[in-house]
Formats: sequence, structure tokens, C-alpha cells
Amino acid sequence: PATSGLLASFVLLGWAWRSASQRARLPLALCGLTTLLMWLLSCHAVAIWLSVQLLPQVSAVTPEDLKRQQVQALVILGGGVRQQAPEYGGPTLSPDAMSRLLYGVHLSHQSQLPMAYTGGVGWAGTSDQTPEAEVAAMDLKRLGLPALNWQENQSRDTRENARLTAQL
Repeated sequence: PATSGLLASFVLLGWAWRSASQRARLPLALCGLTTLLMWLLSCHAVAIWLSVQLLPQVSAVTPEDLKRQQVQALVILGGGVRQQAPEYGGPTLSPDAMSRLLYGVHLSHQSQLPMAYTGGVGWAGTSDQTPEAEVAAMDLKRLGLPALNWQENQSRDTRENARLTAQL
């Protein structure tokens, strides 16, 4: 993302260099503004402020929401796998995927709805990788939590997650 700002700065500096001394003020001022914007956009506090202001904040689904909308089953979308987790002697879900899974278990327990997990290997995965849905089932068993009702473990992307889970 910084490439466009750097490119704009170089073009503006080139413009200022070729211009006469009096006309060089505008490109130098624009170059300074571009540099300031690139610096601001690289600051963590600005990134957090922009995400709060510009991204819609979504509230968590509650068991009451599920009952009101007459949901028939919970589908948990995969979020990544650590294929080699030495502490577990094999694969485990990434922190984000585990968080999704645990919230799905919570919702399933509260609402008494069946639960599915969708996640295969992904386009960049190798044939010897364990599909994400199988890793989720292993993690649930390791934690002593209820098993999944369905596992969709053939998908390679989100589109296939939806299509293959609908078939289940």
C-alpha cells in the first residue's frame, strides 16, 4: 500500500526539481502532504481509529436471535490451522478459528441446535495436511466438548464452504 504514496512523492519531487524555484512550492507542499499522510496511515492508533469509524461494528449472535430467526443449525466457518503444534503433537486450530469454534459450542449448548464446521485444506495446502474440519473435531475431543454433527472437509475456499455445507 505504501508504494502508491512513495511513487506520488517521487513524481512530485521530480516535478519540483524540473520547475523554476517559484513554481516548485506546490509540488513540494503536495509531497510533504503525501509524506504526512503515509506516516499517519502507518501509525497503529490511526489504524484503530479508522477501523472503529469506518468499519461496521457487528454485535454477536445470541441464542435468542437464533430462536427468533428460526435457525435450524449452526455452521462455523473455518479460520485457519496450525499444522504443527508441538504442544499437541499435531495440528490445532488457529486462535481465531478456536474462538469461533468455542463460541459455536456455546451457542449450540444454549440453543440446543446441531453444529457443523466447514473447512478443508485450502488452495495453497498440501495433500498431507489435515483438513480444518477434522482438526476442529480433534480439538473438541481434546477439550472434552460435544462432537460436531457435521464436518465439511473438502472445501478449498469460502465459496466451496457454502456449496458443500449446503449439500450436507
